[in-house]
Amino acid sequence: MMTDKEKLLLAIMQTKNVMSLNKDNPYEQYMYRHLSTVLYELKRQLTNLTFVEESLKLEKQSPGDDD
Repeated sequence: MMTDKEKLLLAIMQTKNVMSLNKDNPYEQYMYRHLSTVLYELKRQLTNLTFVEESLKLEKQSPGDDD
């Protein structure tokens, strides 16, 4: 089973592949504008997921402050 991080990384790779396949397509600019929006959203989600994962790791490593 794939993790969310793996799914996002694959989606980013596939989006980049579609962008490169559209080279010399008459509608390349139109497609690029829409695909770049998708690409940036996927990257944003990956950044957020990575941040949450790292925060949880740090939380587990540091001693609790139960004041």
